[in-house]
Amino acid sequence: MAARIYDTERGENEMEHLNKHGEDMSNLLEEVDELRMKTLKEILGILTPIQGVEYLAQRE
Repeated sequence: MAARIYDTERGENEMEHLNKHGEDMSNLLEEVDELRMKTLKEILGILTPIQGVEYLAQRE
């Protein structure tokens, strides 16, 4: 019985760590997306409108 209680507590602790890790990864992806969008906007701000269209068309 004691082993079962230990395993349950251990499992809950592992789930807490996994949930925290998942939350951290989600936050990281949001930050990366924001950086990617900021970089794209800056690049498009430097290029002429035609160059911007060509750049975006080549990215696909």
